[in-house]
Amino acid sequence: MGWLGLRFAAEPPAGDGFLLLTCTHNTWLILVAYLVASDAGYCAFDMAERIAGSRRRETRWRWCWLSACCLGGGVWAMHFIAMLAFEAPIKIRFFAESGGRAS
Repeated sequence: MGWLGLRFAAEPPAGDGFLLLTCTHNTWLILVAYLVASDAGYCAFDMAERIAGSRRRETRWRWCWLSACCLGGGVWAMHFIAMLAFEAPIKIRFFAESGGRAS
């Protein structure tokens, strides 16, 4: 079924159909991703404590924005590292938005 060029149901891969069941993850990169996410969460909680102790409204807002950027960046980095850890038995390429050609 296609809608606007998107495929919601795809045919199984050529062969026995179990190609993607053999995917693995690099354990060390997963550990690094976990540590990055844990550090980002710790930093956000530490900054939340600073927000609670601030007297000036402007200072609270700055700490709040810094905390949000720290946590958001940590979650993004964790996801990026975890995606690098993914090992599939097929070649994976990333496509640009312009025309669907490989970049």
